[in-house]
Amino acid sequence: MEKNMIVNERITDYINSLECSESLVCEQIRKEALSDFVPIIRLETASLLKFFVTLTRPKKILEVGTAVGYSAILMSQYLEEGATITTIEKYEPRIPIAKENFKRAGKEDVITLLEGDALEILKGLDGSYDMIFMDAAKAQYIYYLPEVIRLLKTGGLLISDNILQDGDVAQSRYAVTRRNRTIHSRMREYLYTLINHVEIRPTCNVIVSKCNAKYFLNNSSPMLEQLSSKYYEIAATSERVTGYTYNITLLDFFSDFADSFTESFATLGSVNDGGST
Repeated sequence: MEKNMIVNERITDYINSLECSESLVCEQIRKEALSDFVPIIRLETASLLKFFVTLTRPKKILEVGTAVGYSAILMSQYLEEGATITTIEKYEPRIPIAKENFKRAGKEDVITLLEGDALEILKGLDGSYDMIFMDAAKAQYIYYLPEVIRLLKTGGLLISDNILQDGDVAQSRYAVTRRNRTIHSRMREYLYTLINHVEIRPTCNVIVSKCNAKYFLNNSSPMLEQLSSKYYEIAATSERVTGYTYNITLLDFFSDFADSFTESFATLGSVNDGGST
């Protein structure tokens, strides 16, 4: 696998060393995939998925791009009882491996594998999903997006893997290798469309998916103000007594926020002062 050129590799390795071990079967599948040069999510991406699955408690997850089933199995271990995952894979050599891995993990009743072209399958799906994880061909993300938005539940969460292409997206088109220029241009288009799409609106650095941002903020502002006041008070007291600013983690903030706000929502990023509707 290519090295991540955005963050310091030594720091990343240290942070990953602090992670708790996964189940034995999940660790075995990850090691087998890496040994066979199968592109699976990085450990830090796995941590992010675990965080969001635990925080948002989705009942239905859609994954676009199964590979050998590692990420689907990982997410399934943090689902509440009765929740399910539907995953899509086109590459035939990996399909039987993924099925066998689902069996090894005892997740056959939780994970459903759909075989075939992702776009065609997406067009044929009905209903809605609480969370959608896109980890397929990066150049196809822009073409999947309309169907993904159609299938995403109001207040649902969309996670797209490796959208910065290890930093290549920030480079000039002519600074990336010729074979990667199509991915470069399409990923830039995807990001632009994602940020400017009328149904996925960034407001106050809180990304609210498929809902009215003004309604969301009007109804959640009392909780945000209360939580912000509490954390500012803690930080001010800590700094006055110890000389150091108390570090409030995003997990602390959003866990409290999720407990306070009962409407379905999706958040990504941090909350600041001001914003637009």
